[in-house]
Formats: sequence, C-alpha cells, structure tokens
Amino acid sequence: MSARTLLFLIASSALGSGVISAAGVQDQAVYFDGGQYTAALQQRAHHWHLLPIQGDDVDVTDHASACASRVHVPHGVWMVSSDATGRPQLVAPSATVLPAGFPQHLELRACSDTSGVAGPDSADTLLVPDVVLDWIRTNVSSVMIDD
Repeated sequence: MSARTLLFLIASSALGSGVISAAGVQDQAVYFDGGQYTAALQQRAHHWHLLPIQGDDVDVTDHASACASRVHVPHGVWMVSSDATGRPQLVAPSATVLPAGFPQHLELRACSDTSGVAGPDSADTLLVPDVVLDWIRTNVSSVMIDD
C-alpha cells in the first residue's frame, strides 16, 4: 500500500468519525435578549418585555378583559411581518414547532380594535395592548413567545 493511499484512508476515517459524532448532537436553539428578538411575551402573565436597541427596556402588563386572547401561541421566536392589507402579523419560522393545525400566521390586533373581522376567540388573532402594537410596528422584527 502506498503512502498516498494510507494517508487518504486516515484522512477519510478522521473526517467520517467527526461526521458521526456531530450527528449525535441535538440542535437546541439558544436565544438571547437583543439578539434574535426585540420583544418578548410571557403569555400567562400578560407581560410584554420590549427590548429597544438603544435605551432602557420597557415592560407592559395588561390584564384588561379586552386584551385577553383566547389563543395560546406556541413557544419560540416569531417574525414580525405585514399581511396583504398591511396589518402586522407574526409568522412562525421553520424553527418554531407548531402543533398540528395551528396557523403559521397570526394577526396582531390592538385590544381596543373592534373593527377586525376575526374575534378574540379566533385561533389566528393575538390581541396586543395598543402601546405595544404601536411599538412593534416601528421597532420590532421578531418576538419571543413564552408560556
């Protein structure tokens, strides 16, 4: 066996074992404030934590009955976008695990907005305090949703 062939076999073996050991590692996303998201929602507490790039963080808690969304949004980072009519919405990227039948797009609607077609019981509408929705429209590109 030539030295060249032996070198090739050693290199192939080393590369192959690295691939096998890397395949056993679980891919668990780690999120950090101000990195992958600029707002966070703790659903059960009705608590929004806004993380501006400059300035102090802002906390908003709203327990008003008008702001009680009936939808429980799955945990993960959601992207902020606009629908075809320009209304803000959350879009679940592929890394956010959704239960079967859960919509990938959620309409964001101000708690005081009663003009929407979908009601607060709608599975595709998340009611948001007015001040938070205004801030999301101009400052947020993604939201971390937590329980």
